[in-house]
Amino acid sequence: MSSALLSSMPWWAYLIGGVAWLMAYICRQLVLLFLASKALDKAEAKHIPAIMTVLYRSRRSASAESERPPVKPAR
Repeated sequence: MSSALLSSMPWWAYLIGGVAWLMAYICRQLVLLFLASKALDKAEAKHIPAIMTVLYRSRRSASAESERPPVKPAR
């Protein structure tokens, strides 16, 4: 069904849809950065690592790495 819908759309509809999607993505990112900035301004020092973890899920803070026990090498 989606391929039938897409094949009947004119080229300019794809262009408008692509630009609208890109603008919505950029606006979402700007709002998230604005809200994160406000949260970091109001946060206590002990809450900042938690906020940064939410913002950057793939990265770990240096304190999180030092709290983990060392890994024993395999024999």
